[in-house]
Amino acid sequence: MAAFELAAGGSLCVQSRSLPPDLPELLKSFYEPDHRVQLIVCTQRHGRDEILGGLMPIEVPPIGARETELSRIVHAYAEDAIAALNAAASSFSDDDHRWVMQDARSLSKIEKATRRVVALHITDSVSQAARLLGIAQVSLSRWLDRRMPLPTRTVRAAGRRS
Repeated sequence: MAAFELAAGGSLCVQSRSLPPDLPELLKSFYEPDHRVQLIVCTQRHGRDEILGGLMPIEVPPIGARETELSRIVHAYAEDAIAALNAAASSFSDDDHRWVMQDARSLSKIEKATRRVVALHITDSVSQAARLLGIAQVSLSRWLDRRMPLPTRTVRAAGRRS
């Protein structure tokens, strides 16, 4: 219930494998007309009915089953990254889009890749991009090293490691 109070005006996400002991009380709170919290319960399909009771789940299919939507998903994450980093629309090219799609195995990977590519475009070095993203330079460098070569324009930015 403490998390419910703290989440006022936002979302509360719980994993089914670590449900709070006061879940029944928590679920009752969501029936109050003035509650301002969105509950997200992350669970496998097979156990959700006993957890959620009569609540209607929203199923998010795995990324592999969303191939026809993949380009739109990458585009949406790129727009979010551009907005979050206060970058120009040109900070994510068609080549970048194709590059991200080649390694798009999950929504979190798409989000991470789009933000990192945009950050690399709008800064002069890997260290500046890492600082902008709030991550360690070594983390960004290792992430770059583990991936297929970036598009040429990004390689120029990434090559200026400092």
